[in-house]
Amino acid sequence: MTCSTNFLRIILPIALFLNGCTPVIFSPVDSDLQRAKKYWNDITLEHLKSGYKLYVSKCGGCHTLYPPQQFPKEKWIKLMPDMAKEAKLDSVRIGLIARYILTMQTVNPKER
Repeated sequence: MTCSTNFLRIILPIALFLNGCTPVIFSPVDSDLQRAKKYWNDITLEHLKSGYKLYVSKCGGCHTLYPPQQFPKEKWIKLMPDMAKEAKLDSVRIGLIARYILTMQTVNPKER
């Protein structure tokens, strides 16, 4: 065996394992909007997509992104004000992120 073959035998399984451990953060789709409308009549798919983009860019710019399903609603609500302050987010942006996270908590990752 060559050195490159040994390298691949070691690195490839590690890379595949780490890829499987990466949290999945889903972009919202129409079915997510239907669930969100149960709570917010005025919400649009664009609102959810904006919340997603803000979550990825603002929150992911400081720390690992947590899948919305990782924490219960109460914990997200408790965490958001401090995180929003750190990221210097106004109330509109906080609202978009909150609606995205709370909507996406009900996504079954196996169905995506």
